[in-house]
Amino acid sequence: MKKLFSIILALVMCLSVLSFAVADEEIKLVYWSPEDDESAIAVDNAIIEKFVAAHPGVSIELQHGSLSDILAKISAMAIAGTTPDFAFFSPRYVAAMVEGGYLEELTDLYKEIGDIPASFVTPTSSEAIYDIPCVMDSICLYYRTDLFEAAGITPPTNWDEWLAAAEKLTQDTDGDGVNDIFGMTLMGGIPDDYFGFTPILWANGAEFFNADGSAAIDSPAAIEALDFAKKLAPFCPPGMENVNYSDNLVLFASGKTAMVLAPGRVMLSIEEYSPDLLDKIDMVAVPAGPSGDKPVTKVSINDFVVFNNTKHPELCKEFIKFYMSDESYELFLTNSAPGHMLPTRNAYLEDEAYLNSEKIAYKADKVKKSLGLAFDYGSDYVLRNGGAYNPNLSEGLASTVMAQQINKMYLGEVTAAECAKTIADTWREDFGIN
Repeated sequence: MKKLFSIILALVMCLSVLSFAVADEEIKLVYWSPEDDESAIAVDNAIIEKFVAAHPGVSIELQHGSLSDILAKISAMAIAGTTPDFAFFSPRYVAAMVEGGYLEELTDLYKEIGDIPASFVTPTSSEAIYDIPCVMDSICLYYRTDLFEAAGITPPTNWDEWLAAAEKLTQDTDGDGVNDIFGMTLMGGIPDDYFGFTPILWANGAEFFNADGSAAIDSPAAIEALDFAKKLAPFCPPGMENVNYSDNLVLFASGKTAMVLAPGRVMLSIEEYSPDLLDKIDMVAVPAGPSGDKPVTKVSINDFVVFNNTKHPELCKEFIKFYMSDESYELFLTNSAPGHMLPTRNAYLEDEAYLNSEKIAYKADKVKKSLGLAFDYGSDYVLRNGGAYNPNLSEGLASTVMAQQINKMYLGEVTAAECAKTIADTWREDFGIN
């Protein structure tokens, strides 16, 4: 499939070069991305440079901005006719932009690429496709194989085993009466605590919202998930109620904990803090809870979209094809957080060029496994409930009340049931929902 796609792309590129070379005036495209990491910017600029070299008379301006106000910003820009030509961002915003009539249909482009699972495409009110899933991460349950083996236990397959492992692996290894290795680390700090809790919620078959848009965070299964997270907290390092995303990675990477819910970026943290631990870790999907029916891997997908205000939709699509082609795609995957940024094209599950590349080869077994778990069990926020569009999802997830209440639960100030009720009641009042 990859070779066929590359051949078709090469032929189309040749025709594109001829058509754009005869243009009398320069064509300038604006490419908008929230990625401000230096390595990501360098990769984008390298791909842009190659594309522009193959398309005389074309230039691409890379712009950056925050995702926090993207919907309001794009709406205003669309009315003014100043939207970028195309963008790279979260699928969380795609359905609303389709409803607003801001996006170009990309069904044909999706079919041309040919090996992106339909389950990764953002569901909208239309049967057409409006986004091209480009990359994802894979949040699994990482664990220390050496500590599990020494304790005579195997990776957990259910919540009872998970809790028992966390308790057993919380140890005072130097005999000074103070635990120095902890079974688990969780994000308990504001505002990241809800994000760390999400895979536990989903693994118990629970949701933040129902398919009809009503609040679901106070359902019995959701309360059960909150209560389980609270039970794990005593086996986390002291101060877990202040732990954020980066702290969570560092605690595991520095050898302080036996388990962590994390994406592939944790391997980059290990390489920075304790390289010798890289051969002592493995991962499994997040075990299903008592009310769940299957394990979960939380994925965060990023995608390409084309705005319908562009005067050059076909050229925008041409760039996305170029970005997703083998040479450009592998450059992106191996130079922008390698092992964390994972391909959405299933041809890369067995791609030797990718897996044997310099920045992937030494951890290829782990990258391949986390990628496989993402394809088998992965779900993103917008893929829940059959992809039913919820206009309150983004605001609900970012709401102050949820982060504060989960933090209070970890501090022991409220029960799991009280935490859930306060969040749900606030959402019902704020959003005017059931």
